[in-house]
Amino acid sequence: NALHSPNSTLTTGRLPLDVRIAEVNVRIDAPDRVLAVLDATLSVVPRFDAGATPDVMISVRSQGDVWEIHGLAGSLKVLAAQSALPQIGGAVVTSAIRDVAISRKYSTMRATVVSKGGRALALLGDDWESALTLSAHLHGRGWSYISSDNAVLDPATFEVFAVQKSLYVNSSAVAQFPTYYRRAV
Repeated sequence: NALHSPNSTLTTGRLPLDVRIAEVNVRIDAPDRVLAVLDATLSVVPRFDAGATPDVMISVRSQGDVWEIHGLAGSLKVLAAQSALPQIGGAVVTSAIRDVAISRKYSTMRATVVSKGGRALALLGDDWESALTLSAHLHGRGWSYISSDNAVLDPATFEVFAVQKSLYVNSSAVAQFPTYYRRAV
């Protein structure tokens, strides 16, 4: 099937985006405008060698009035055609993380992760914006930002793999962010 062929390039001019999430090779094939957003969003996520085989394939297509995100074992996520490109990119990243976790029998966490002194702190829970705001304040106090949104846990080793993508925040949380972050938001 063309959607899951490792050599498939369904975009018009750009090669698929090949990233490494939790030590798993992930190939994302999407239209150029979606790949441009993903390339920027995942700019600090390691890439895997072009000759390596992907372990997980994600395919993004515009189909009439919807965007379809196809993943592992026939998984499908659908967004409205008028969805903003960053929203589509976020859904693609979430699908990739889910598929990585399934392929390795890992668990996923919606977590912001910071570290200091060789230790990491994962802030998770129902109030994600508060966790992100707290991590921004910790960053301002010398903690290193590792991940803003997702992490993957290997339950056998308790190793946590943070997925470092561009930081984003909803407008309702801007007033709570440290002042030096507000200019960027």
